[in-house]
Amino acid sequence: MLQLLQIEWIKLRRYRSFWIMLALHIASILLIASSFDYFITKIVKNELRKVGMSLNLPITEFSDVWIHITWLAVFVRFFLGMLVITMITNEFTYKTARQNIIDGWDRKDFLWAKVAQVIILSGLSTSVVFLTCTFLGIVSNVDSLPYFFNNIHYLGIYFVQVSVYLSFCLLLGILIRRSGLAIVSLMGYSIFEIYLLGKTYNKSHLEWLTYFPFNTPLNVVQPSFSKYIPRSEDFVQEIGFMSTVPAIIYVFVFISLIYIFLKKKDL
Repeated sequence: MLQLLQIEWIKLRRYRSFWIMLALHIASILLIASSFDYFITKIVKNELRKVGMSLNLPITEFSDVWIHITWLAVFVRFFLGMLVITMITNEFTYKTARQNIIDGWDRKDFLWAKVAQVIILSGLSTSVVFLTCTFLGIVSNVDSLPYFFNNIHYLGIYFVQVSVYLSFCLLLGILIRRSGLAIVSLMGYSIFEIYLLGKTYNKSHLEWLTYFPFNTPLNVVQPSFSKYIPRSEDFVQEIGFMSTVPAIIYVFVFISLIYIFLKKKDL
């Protein structure tokens, strides 16, 4: 596996688009997190003071910071999706996938090399979110450090959610083999799921729609400021790691479909 990753690294290290899209993803996480922190600490609190209200809003403090930033970071995973699609379609455009097979790779080797890239990119994104949350939590209120590990499991949930998304992008890239068309298809399907998610809002008879791949599980959670309002019954819906089971199943389904396709189709 290490040799496969070394070969993949040789392909990517001088690929400018790889670094650009990776940088855009990281910058987007930092930007959305800092903007959220500014909005809460500066605008919301100042507006509340003007009307004579003084609420405690520990939204970017431990342990609530894990909930909110992981939820926000899900919305900027598109750059990673574009990156995965571009990487896999380039394999077919420039015939490097076929050359790998000629050089002695098994089709399983090709698949696991790509799956490893998905895992590494998901881990990298999760690491950026971890560092961002840690920084925001400490800066917002260093006294909240004793609660550092409370709700930290949201990082694991975020990792699974990004892995599902990137596995789907990998499947799209292998099926379509044209980066532009695959990216448009990804956008179209994402919009379709957003529409479905809107249909499920406050409609219990449509809860089954939340089991579509991109809706499990973080996208279903809608953080609410009303949690911090005294006597409010509308709280943030907290989720456990077991809620990632449907998402993990999707990862295995996507990888299995990719393997079946690679076995039957000419590279």
